[in-house]
Amino acid sequence: MTSIDSASLIGLGTYRLYEKTYSTCRMAFEMGYRHIDTAALYKNEGEVARAIAESDIPREEIFITSKIPLKAILSGRIRDAARQSLEKLGTIDLLLLHAPGADPLSAWEVMLEIREWEEIGDIGVSNFNIQHLQLLKNSPPKWNQFEISPFLQRKELVSYCHSQGIKIVAHSPLVKGQKLDTPELITMADQCGCTPAQLLLAWSVNKGFVTIPRSTKREHLQANLEAREIILPTEVIQQLNGFEENYATHPQHC
Repeated sequence: MTSIDSASLIGLGTYRLYEKTYSTCRMAFEMGYRHIDTAALYKNEGEVARAIAESDIPREEIFITSKIPLKAILSGRIRDAARQSLEKLGTIDLLLLHAPGADPLSAWEVMLEIREWEEIGDIGVSNFNIQHLQLLKNSPPKWNQFEISPFLQRKELVSYCHSQGIKIVAHSPLVKGQKLDTPELITMADQCGCTPAQLLLAWSVNKGFVTIPRSTKREHLQANLEAREIILPTEVIQQLNGFEENYATHPQHC
Protein backbone atom coordinates (compact mmCIF):
# COMPACT_ATOMS: atom_id res chain seq x y z
CA MET A 1 0.00 0.00 0.00
CA THR A 2 1.01 3.59 -0.59
CA SER A 3 1.84 5.84 2.35
CA ILE A 4 1.73 9.62 2.75
CA ASP A 5 5.03 11.33 1.91
CA SER A 6 6.07 14.87 1.04
CA ALA A 7 4.63 14.44 -2.47
CA SER A 8 1.22 13.65 -0.97
CA LEU A 9 0.96 16.46 1.59
CA ILE A 10 -1.28 18.36 -0.80
CA GLY A 11 -3.82 16.14 -2.48
CA LEU A 12 -6.78 16.67 -4.77
CA GLY A 13 -10.23 16.80 -3.24
CA THR A 14 -12.91 15.51 -5.62
CA TYR A 15 -16.13 16.56 -3.88
CA ARG A 16 -18.65 17.78 -6.48
CA LEU A 17 -16.28 17.39 -9.41
CA TYR A 18 -19.03 15.36 -11.09
CA GLU A 19 -18.31 14.84 -14.81
CA LYS A 20 -14.97 16.63 -14.47
CA THR A 21 -13.52 14.01 -12.12
CA TYR A 22 -11.66 11.98 -14.74
CA SER A 23 -10.16 14.92 -16.64
CA THR A 24 -9.21 16.74 -13.45
CA CYS A 25 -7.49 13.68 -11.99
CA ARG A 26 -5.56 13.10 -15.23
CA MET A 27 -4.47 16.73 -15.29
CA ALA A 28 -3.48 16.57 -11.62
CA PHE A 29 -1.39 13.43 -12.16
CA GLU A 30 0.48 15.13 -15.00
CA MET A 31 1.34 18.01 -12.65
CA GLY A 32 2.67 15.74 -9.94
CA TYR A 33 -0.30 15.11 -7.66
CA ARG A 34 -0.05 11.72 -5.99
CA HIS A 35 -2.92 11.90 -3.51
CA ILE A 36 -6.61 11.77 -4.45
CA ASP A 37 -9.44 12.11 -1.93
CA THR A 38 -12.76 10.58 -2.97
CA ALA A 39 -15.80 9.04 -1.27
CA ALA A 40 -18.79 6.87 -2.05
CA LEU A 41 -20.94 9.96 -1.48
CA TYR A 42 -19.19 11.77 -4.34
CA LYS A 43 -20.22 9.06 -6.83
CA ASN A 44 -16.91 9.33 -8.67
CA GLU A 45 -14.77 6.47 -7.35
CA GLY A 46 -15.01 4.73 -10.71
CA GLU A 47 -13.79 7.81 -12.56
CA VAL A 48 -10.88 8.17 -10.13
CA ALA A 49 -9.97 4.54 -10.77
CA ARG A 50 -10.18 5.04 -14.54
CA ALA A 51 -7.92 8.08 -14.35
CA ILE A 52 -5.35 6.06 -12.40
CA ALA A 53 -5.56 3.09 -14.76
CA GLU A 54 -5.11 5.25 -17.85
CA SER A 55 -2.19 7.22 -16.44
CA ASP A 56 1.41 6.07 -16.69
CA ILE A 57 1.83 6.18 -12.93
CA PRO A 58 2.21 2.93 -11.00
CA ARG A 59 -0.69 2.44 -8.58
CA GLU A 60 1.72 2.10 -5.66
CA GLU A 61 2.83 5.70 -6.19
CA ILE A 62 -0.68 7.11 -5.70
CA PHE A 63 -2.38 7.51 -2.32
CA ILE A 64 -6.15 7.06 -2.49
CA THR A 65 -8.54 7.98 0.30
CA SER A 66 -12.20 7.02 0.22
CA LYS A 67 -15.01 7.11 2.76
CA ILE A 68 -17.92 5.03 4.03
CA PRO A 69 -21.12 7.08 3.57
CA LEU A 70 -23.27 8.07 6.52
CA LYS A 71 -26.23 6.17 5.10
CA ALA A 72 -24.25 2.91 5.30
CA ILE A 73 -23.01 3.76 8.79
CA LEU A 74 -26.55 4.35 10.06
CA SER A 75 -27.96 1.23 8.41
CA GLY A 76 -25.20 -1.10 9.61
CA ARG A 77 -23.94 -1.77 6.08
CA ILE A 78 -20.37 -0.59 6.51
CA ARG A 79 -18.85 -3.83 5.19
CA ASP A 80 -21.07 -3.75 2.11
CA ALA A 81 -20.13 -0.13 1.45
CA ALA A 82 -16.43 -0.95 1.80
CA ARG A 83 -16.77 -3.80 -0.70
CA GLN A 84 -18.61 -1.56 -3.15
CA SER A 85 -15.84 1.02 -2.97
CA LEU A 86 -13.23 -1.69 -3.46
CA GLU A 87 -15.09 -2.97 -6.53
CA LYS A 88 -14.56 0.45 -8.09
CA LEU A 89 -11.10 1.34 -6.76
CA GLY A 90 -9.43 -2.07 -6.45
CA THR A 91 -7.42 -1.05 -3.41
CA ILE A 92 -7.83 1.82 -0.95
CA ASP A 93 -4.88 3.27 0.95
CA LEU A 94 -7.03 5.01 3.55
CA LEU A 95 -10.69 4.26 4.23
CA LEU A 96 -12.55 6.66 6.52
CA LEU A 97 -15.90 6.77 8.23
CA HIS A 98 -17.36 9.87 6.57
CA ALA A 99 -19.15 10.90 9.78
CA PRO A 100 -19.62 9.58 13.33
CA GLY A 101 -23.20 8.40 12.92
CA ALA A 102 -25.38 7.46 15.89
CA ASP A 103 -22.97 4.90 17.38
CA PRO A 104 -19.35 5.81 16.57
CA LEU A 105 -17.86 3.01 18.66
CA SER A 106 -19.83 0.24 16.97
CA ALA A 107 -19.01 1.68 13.55
CA TRP A 108 -15.33 1.88 14.46
CA GLU A 109 -15.28 -1.74 15.63
CA VAL A 110 -16.42 -2.76 12.15
CA MET A 111 -13.69 -0.61 10.64
CA LEU A 112 -11.09 -2.36 12.80
CA GLU A 113 -12.21 -5.60 11.20
CA ILE A 114 -12.04 -4.08 7.71
CA ARG A 115 -8.49 -2.90 8.37
CA GLU A 116 -7.43 -6.55 8.16
CA TRP A 117 -8.62 -6.86 4.57
CA GLU A 118 -5.65 -7.06 2.23
CA GLU A 119 -7.10 -4.44 -0.14
CA ILE A 120 -7.23 -1.82 2.64
CA GLY A 121 -4.09 0.04 3.70
CA ASP A 122 -5.35 1.90 6.75
CA ILE A 123 -8.54 3.22 8.32
CA GLY A 124 -9.57 6.46 9.97
CA VAL A 125 -12.43 8.85 10.60
CA SER A 126 -13.78 12.10 9.22
CA ASN A 127 -15.67 14.92 10.89
CA PHE A 128 -15.18 13.45 14.37
CA ASN A 129 -14.98 15.86 17.30
CA ILE A 130 -13.26 15.25 20.64
CA GLN A 131 -16.30 13.59 22.17
CA HIS A 132 -16.49 11.10 19.31
CA LEU A 133 -12.77 10.36 19.43
CA GLN A 134 -12.86 9.76 23.17
CA LEU A 135 -15.25 6.88 22.55
CA LEU A 136 -12.51 5.21 20.47
CA LYS A 137 -9.67 5.75 22.94
CA ASN A 138 -8.98 2.02 23.39
CA SER A 139 -8.19 1.66 19.67
CA PRO A 140 -7.85 5.22 18.38
CA PRO A 141 -7.78 6.02 14.67
CA LYS A 142 -4.57 7.20 13.06
CA TRP A 143 -6.38 9.75 10.91
CA ASN A 144 -9.11 12.35 11.32
CA GLN A 145 -10.22 14.47 8.37
CA PHE A 146 -12.10 17.64 9.21
CA GLU A 147 -12.54 21.23 8.09
CA ILE A 148 -9.73 23.49 9.18
CA SER A 149 -8.29 26.81 7.99
CA PRO A 150 -6.95 30.01 9.55
CA PHE A 151 -10.60 31.07 9.84
CA LEU A 152 -11.61 27.84 11.63
CA GLN A 153 -8.64 26.52 13.57
CA ARG A 154 -10.29 23.91 15.83
CA LYS A 155 -7.49 24.33 18.35
CA GLU A 156 -8.87 21.99 21.01
CA LEU A 157 -9.55 19.27 18.46
CA VAL A 158 -6.10 19.69 16.91
CA SER A 159 -4.49 19.51 20.34
CA TYR A 160 -6.43 16.37 21.21
CA CYS A 161 -5.49 14.70 17.91
CA HIS A 162 -1.83 15.50 18.50
CA SER A 163 -1.99 14.10 22.04
CA GLN A 164 -3.41 10.84 20.71
CA GLY A 165 -1.07 10.53 17.73
CA ILE A 166 -3.92 11.13 15.28
CA LYS A 167 -2.85 12.64 11.96
CA ILE A 168 -4.95 15.48 10.62
CA VAL A 169 -6.27 15.84 7.07
CA ALA A 170 -7.61 19.32 6.36
CA HIS A 171 -10.61 19.50 4.07
CA SER A 172 -12.08 22.77 2.79
CA PRO A 173 -8.73 24.52 3.44
CA LEU A 174 -9.63 27.30 1.00
CA VAL A 175 -12.95 28.01 2.76
CA LYS A 176 -14.71 27.45 -0.59
CA GLY A 177 -13.08 30.67 -1.76
CA GLN A 178 -15.30 32.68 0.56
CA LYS A 179 -12.41 34.42 2.35
CA LEU A 180 -9.90 34.90 -0.46
CA ASP A 181 -10.81 38.57 -0.79
CA THR A 182 -9.96 39.33 2.85
CA PRO A 183 -7.81 42.50 2.61
CA GLU A 184 -5.31 41.42 5.27
CA LEU A 185 -4.89 38.05 3.55
CA ILE A 186 -4.27 39.70 0.19
CA THR A 187 -1.66 42.02 1.70
CA MET A 188 0.14 39.17 3.42
CA ALA A 189 0.11 37.06 0.26
CA ASP A 190 1.65 39.92 -1.72
CA GLN A 191 4.38 40.25 0.91
CA CYS A 192 5.07 36.50 0.73
CA GLY A 193 5.10 36.45 -3.08
CA CYS A 194 2.17 34.06 -3.41
CA THR A 195 -1.59 34.09 -3.90
CA PRO A 196 -4.09 34.24 -1.03
CA ALA A 197 -5.08 30.63 -1.76
CA GLN A 198 -1.46 29.51 -1.63
CA LEU A 199 -1.03 31.31 1.68
CA LEU A 200 -3.96 29.43 3.21
CA LEU A 201 -2.59 26.11 1.95
CA ALA A 202 0.93 26.91 3.12
CA TRP A 203 -0.43 27.68 6.59
CA SER A 204 -2.05 24.25 6.66
CA VAL A 205 1.03 22.40 5.44
CA ASN A 206 3.29 24.34 7.80
CA LYS A 207 1.02 23.19 10.63
CA GLY A 208 1.71 19.61 9.59
CA PHE A 209 -1.73 18.88 8.15
CA VAL A 210 -2.25 16.78 5.04
CA THR A 211 -4.31 19.15 2.91
CA ILE A 212 -6.83 18.44 0.16
CA PRO A 213 -7.96 21.52 -1.79
CA ARG A 214 -10.24 21.15 -4.79
CA SER A 215 -10.12 22.79 -8.21
CA THR A 216 -10.75 21.92 -11.83
CA LYS A 217 -8.68 24.76 -13.32
CA ARG A 218 -5.16 23.98 -14.45
CA GLU A 219 -3.61 27.16 -13.09
CA HIS A 220 -5.23 26.68 -9.69
CA LEU A 221 -4.23 23.03 -9.51
CA GLN A 222 -0.63 23.98 -10.23
CA ALA A 223 -0.63 26.84 -7.74
CA ASN A 224 -2.17 24.65 -5.05
CA LEU A 225 0.49 22.00 -5.51
CA GLU A 226 3.29 24.57 -5.40
CA ALA A 227 2.02 25.79 -2.02
CA ARG A 228 3.64 22.77 -0.36
CA GLU A 229 7.04 24.33 -1.11
CA ILE A 230 6.26 27.64 0.63
CA ILE A 231 8.00 28.02 3.98
CA LEU A 232 6.23 30.64 6.05
CA PRO A 233 8.13 32.80 8.56
CA THR A 234 6.99 32.43 12.15
CA GLU A 235 5.55 35.93 12.19
CA VAL A 236 3.38 35.18 9.16
CA ILE A 237 2.03 32.02 10.78
CA GLN A 238 1.28 34.02 13.91
CA GLN A 239 -0.56 36.64 11.86
CA LEU A 240 -2.63 33.94 10.16
CA ASN A 241 -3.37 32.41 13.54
CA GLY A 242 -5.04 35.72 14.35
CA PHE A 243 -7.62 35.17 11.58
CA GLU A 244 -9.67 32.80 13.75
CA GLU A 245 -13.38 33.58 13.63
CA ASN A 246 -14.95 30.10 13.89
CA TYR A 247 -16.05 30.37 10.26
CA ALA A 248 -17.16 26.97 8.95
CA THR A 249 -18.39 26.10 5.47
CA HIS A 250 -19.71 22.80 6.86
CA PRO A 251 -21.09 23.90 10.26
CA GLN A 252 -23.04 20.67 10.67
CA HIS A 253 -19.71 18.89 11.27
CA CYS A 254 -18.33 21.36 13.82
